[in-house]
Amino acid sequence: MANGTPVANPGWDDIQGIFAPFRSQMMWRFNLGSYEDVAANAQIILLRIQTTGDMPPPPYPPLTDAQITTFKTWVNNRCPLTAPTTPSSATATPTLSAATPATSESGVGTAEGAVPQPAASRDRFRFR
Repeated sequence: MANGTPVANPGWDDIQGIFAPFRSQMMWRFNLGSYEDVAANAQIILLRIQTTGDMPPPPYPPLTDAQITTFKTWVNNRCPLTAPTTPSSATATPTLSAATPATSESGVGTAEGAVPQPAASRDRFRFR
């Protein structure tokens, strides 16, 4: 949450960062440092953060909008332990578009891509 920006795909590490400043001083029904406890009670926590505003309690300052949005996103994503990853452009599987049909070794193009043909099959049907 650098510069007050919510985390787009938060994982548990991001959520721990939100609760770290006050978790050791706060006793409630569960341990805010435990993934299992926070994930099991995520809806209750979100309700207390958004509606009642009593979490975290005074003297702690309220969570920032970025922290609330990050936690809400984490809850909506079903409380992932690790942040979801998206393939980078370097590792993404390239796809062919219909506008640029591929050509096979025989020179036949298709919108879906090249249809490789075994050499024996190609040679069998050659005209002389």
